[in-house]
Amino acid sequence: MMWIRSFFVFSILTIFTLMSVQPGRSHSDSARHAVRGFHGIAHALADGLDHNLVQHVDRTKTILFTSLVDLDDLNASSTFGRLLGEQIASRMSQLGYRIVELKLRQGSMIISENAGEMVLSRNLREVRSSHDAQGIIVGTYTVLSDSIIVTVKLLSTLDGSILSTQDATLRKTSELHELVAKNPTIFQPQRSQPSEQSTQPAPEGPLARGTILLDPKNSLAARLIQTRLAELNYYTDRIDGLWGKNSRAALNRFKSARQLASPTAWDLSTQRELFQGTGQ
Repeated sequence: MMWIRSFFVFSILTIFTLMSVQPGRSHSDSARHAVRGFHGIAHALADGLDHNLVQHVDRTKTILFTSLVDLDDLNASSTFGRLLGEQIASRMSQLGYRIVELKLRQGSMIISENAGEMVLSRNLREVRSSHDAQGIIVGTYTVLSDSIIVTVKLLSTLDGSILSTQDATLRKTSELHELVAKNPTIFQPQRSQPSEQSTQPAPEGPLARGTILLDPKNSLAARLIQTRLAELNYYTDRIDGLWGKNSRAALNRFKSARQLASPTAWDLSTQRELFQGTGQ
């Protein structure tokens, strides 16, 4: 009888244990699915950015964020764009990223339009230098008759390349319609007045200072070097793939023109000369 009683107690404990543990769902999954409404939209977009990273991002280094803007007018935002940007940033912070808000002055937009594509504007160099940020979260929204299309991107502050992206199509509820129409903000680009300060050269960034040495064998580093060589018109043919013969020839022409030693070698002195005055 004693072994029967022991077996019965063991069976009861096993059943309760199996009831309390549900394999296949982590705590984060449960928390994610429990969020609804506007917060759920922001959480889904942020989780998508975290999941869709195309390369490693250091969570201890700063990532900036701004309000989402209207795709049809990149100088315009609304309560919807501001609130969604803040909620996405909040969720990214919960995921362990170091998030810092970038306060935009009037006429100081970070994104601009180039052939219909959202790109980083030139004043990002100043942002990168002053905030020492590795990336920035930007986004756009498009309002249709019955829906709102949202695109959020994490862009590298080094070259504007896309580190991650996430899209969503939202049903335009009365709540979202009110947020889109509420407190519209228009940023009018302002022409800067010439001043003594504007004539000063841009502060040198880590590439020109030689704080880090780019490796042409790395795809991101190669793209930075190739972009700069192309800006200086040292390519006589198309920009090739990962540091191909056209890039090596462009580097040779650059070093010969600047009278640098070892025309085919990439070294710290070459990097400093190439990125001098760029703010990079």
